[in-house]
Amino acid sequence: MKKLRMLKKVLSMVIATAMIIGTATMVTGCDKKNESGKNSASSSVDAGKTKKIVNYYTSENKGMPEGVDFINSLKSANGKLYSFGESISGENLAEFYNLDQENETVERFELEKSSYPLAISYNNGKVLTASYDGSAIYVHDANNKCELEISLESDGIPSVYGLSSDKDGNIYALILKLTGMSYDTNVLVFDKEGNKIKEENLSKKINATGLNLSQFLLNDGQDNFYFVNIVVNIMTGQFTSTKIYKIDKDFNIIQEFEEKEFHQLTNMFMNQDNNLVLTGVDEAMSCCYINEIDSKTGEIASRYEIPGVMTAFPGKDADHLTYYNSDAIYSYDVNTQKSDVVYALTNDDVPESIKSENFLVTNNGSDIVLYAVPVNASLYALQVMNTAGEVEKNIPIDMFCIEKLAPGITVFGLSFMTLFSATLIAKDKESSFLQRLYTTPLKSIDFILGYMLPLLPIAFMQSATARSSSF
Repeated sequence: MKKLRMLKKVLSMVIATAMIIGTATMVTGCDKKNESGKNSASSSVDAGKTKKIVNYYTSENKGMPEGVDFINSLKSANGKLYSFGESISGENLAEFYNLDQENETVERFELEKSSYPLAISYNNGKVLTASYDGSAIYVHDANNKCELEISLESDGIPSVYGLSSDKDGNIYALILKLTGMSYDTNVLVFDKEGNKIKEENLSKKINATGLNLSQFLLNDGQDNFYFVNIVVNIMTGQFTSTKIYKIDKDFNIIQEFEEKEFHQLTNMFMNQDNNLVLTGVDEAMSCCYINEIDSKTGEIASRYEIPGVMTAFPGKDADHLTYYNSDAIYSYDVNTQKSDVVYALTNDDVPESIKSENFLVTNNGSDIVLYAVPVNASLYALQVMNTAGEVEKNIPIDMFCIEKLAPGITVFGLSFMTLFSATLIAKDKESSFLQRLYTTPLKSIDFILGYMLPLLPIAFMQSATARSSSF
């Protein structure tokens, strides 16, 4: 047995040595040149028949078509180029309304520059808004005229998530830029003329890790600023941490605390006493909890609860809050903890964007301002371009309209019915139920009707529900 093992080892070593020598010979042989100066490995190739690699395709940069801001998809057919994307440069994506609480009416007003209600702030009589694509900040005066437009130059696609100003008139913008799998939070500071005078990376300042988002930028009245940083679990999409930071004008952290009382933070604003107000909901999304934080001590000064809603907004003064449900907009007295209707949403003259219950509330002093995205805003368009990159047709497309979604939902739902019936038949076949049915005097039509008839009422009710929702 020992001799056999020794023989196997010797044989293995001989084979390994032979393989190494053979490999080395091949490598050195490829590098040797023959007398004609050609590599020996390629000496048999006829130079006259050698094929050249040529570039069959050339590219030309056509640039972004006029009137198109973002392209979602691009197709070519019949010598035409079809692009589907967003065209929002000329769209006013924000509707503003002044709420008259005494007369229970709303009056619409428009800002000179188109904007998007993602970040809006009333500061020192100025209205600060941002464009939809995050490329500009607009400063409007008391007459809603744009007196300053600030361009945001960035190496990425910025998103403005907070706007504020200080007593000197400097403008602060909270900017989020996507970098890899997370966002970088930066604060840009501009003077009255729109010149950038300072920039700070807050993500590095707070040592943010993972997927985190920052929102809001609120002045406490002493030129200190609050903002919130939310850490998101990539796998579940749940908020794992919600921290509120207070920084000074030099971006030094003054206060830091983690909000653990809410299942989810829904809003954050400063009231007329310059105290920070946080609103959040419980896990059942059935009650709005409100904490008023003393801006000097950082302690909870007051706590309120409003059942049946998810968020609250600033009121006409420090003793009132504003909230709404499907019936009306209410003013909540924090002292008596009673609510009064200030504007009913069931009237026929209610603007569609307000009636859709997809609006936000802010205050300009004692005035309540509502703002929302118009329901008829057309963000998407289909462009037909020729080979020169010129747009021949620009067709606006209204996305997510219920009258257009209903047919798609119906067809999509019926596809699940088909999948369910196929699964049912496969299960019956696997359990030998069909084999037993074959012993009965049933015909093919009986099998088909037996599986089809029970599913028809379900398909009918599903289609009727989708259809009725479109009216």
